[in-house]
Amino acid sequence: MSLRRNGSLKHKSRAGFTLVELVIGIVTLGIALSVLTALVFPQARQSTVPFQQMKAAQLGQSLLDEILNKAFDEQSIRPGALRCDENVGEPDFVACTSQSNLGSEESARSEYNDVDDFHELELSISQLEDTLGRSLEPFFTGFSASVRVFYDADLSGTVNTSTPQDTALFKRIEVTIQLPDNSEAVFSAYRGNY
Repeated sequence: MSLRRNGSLKHKSRAGFTLVELVIGIVTLGIALSVLTALVFPQARQSTVPFQQMKAAQLGQSLLDEILNKAFDEQSIRPGALRCDENVGEPDFVACTSQSNLGSEESARSEYNDVDDFHELELSISQLEDTLGRSLEPFFTGFSASVRVFYDADLSGTVNTSTPQDTALFKRIEVTIQLPDNSEAVFSAYRGNY
């Protein structure tokens, strides 16, 4: 299949790459994949962090809302009555719950009626539910929550150790949300004795 022109043979050109072109292509592809692996792929993994933080904020805020809608203390639940630790020395004086006795008096979360019932509450993914008792597990996979409540009359963020009458003004509520990547988001609020 060659034609003779001007006394020489002319071959049909063949399509394809030379060995040098293949080696250069493989080296270039290797460098490009190295750059993607080192720079781009880790950024893609971190792109979920803001989404997880947003979900943690939603969960933390909903727990804080639920807690803040409860009475200040077990002794303050009586509607129309005096608050606990009010009118010291009077016959109708009722002391607020002491720091050492904070915690739930009720057996189920749906029965919690004051802020300190939530003290030392630990919620795993299977226990996360809304106030109507519906599971939040499909929406918050990998999340967990814990709650801490303590007296903080001086609003310093630390437990007060002074006399009960000085400490019963405010309770600090700290909700800690553990994210799927094991980082934590802490949300806090104060509930006043009013």
